[in-house]
Order: sequence, then structure tokens, then C-alpha cells
Amino acid sequence: MPIYRLAAPEQFHDFFQLMVAESGDYLDSALSLLGADRARFAQLFRTAGQVYGIYQEDAWVGFYWVEVRDALLHLHGLILRPEFQGKGIGKQVLADLEAEYEGRVEAMELGVHRSNEHALALYERAGFRIVKVLEELSFLILQKPVARRDGEARGRRESG
Repeated sequence: MPIYRLAAPEQFHDFFQLMVAESGDYLDSALSLLGADRARFAQLFRTAGQVYGIYQEDAWVGFYWVEVRDALLHLHGLILRPEFQGKGIGKQVLADLEAEYEGRVEAMELGVHRSNEHALALYERAGFRIVKVLEELSFLILQKPVARRDGEARGRRESG
């Protein structure tokens, strides 16, 4: 069962480096098209929304970055270290986020690069559907309505 901890300032560098490493070649080209660079993106990473570390049995497995935008929970990133991918952790994080924000938002939203087939398959299996295509960036915008259901998140959020 994953545990989620709000990122401490000293963790942002490691989390950001994992995101850069896992983004492949598309991060810099997408930032360039948006008129930004890694320094500006790193600043957004620290100031927009909230970043949580994902832990399992005291091991750091990755992080997620979310921001509430009106009636949407925008998932800026869900990044797992390579050795923890394909183990159901990402699926559980998505389910826990949905349960956490039930009644607070109408839908969850995220963007994924077309080349990230593994992530796209995960999101589609979790019920996300493509609602917009940003051709110039090769990004797909996906959304999923936040279900009204009974049940609690299985992951545990810790403070501090």
C-alpha cells in the first residue's frame, strides 16, 4: 500500500531530476514550443500545486504532482522510478487520487506525450479518455470523471 508524503523543499531536486530522466527527449522540445526552459519549469514544479513523494515499505518509489483548477484535479505528473514501474503502483495512485478528491472536483485531467505508450495505456485502463490533442506538442489531454462511490483510498497520506 503506497504512502504519500508532501514533498519537502530538499526533495524537489531529486523529484525534478527523475521527471527529466523519465520524460525522454520530448521535455525540452515541448518547453521550447511553450517559450520556456528547464529553469522556468523547475520553478513551476516548486510553486504550482502540490508535489507528493510516493513510498512503499519506506522505499521512495516516485512522486506525483497535482493542482486543483476550478472543478478539475490536474495531474501534472505521475513518475515512478523504473524499478517500480509495472507493479500496480501507478494504478493505485490514480485510484487513491480519485477517492481523495471525490466530491471536491468533477474530473481528473492530465497530459501525456504520444510517445509515452506505457503511461497512456495505464491512464486508459484507469478510465481516462482523450478530450483534446495538442498536435504542435504531440501531447494528448485526457480526462476522467471523478466517480461517486463508496470506499476509501487504500494509500495513506502522511503529514510532515
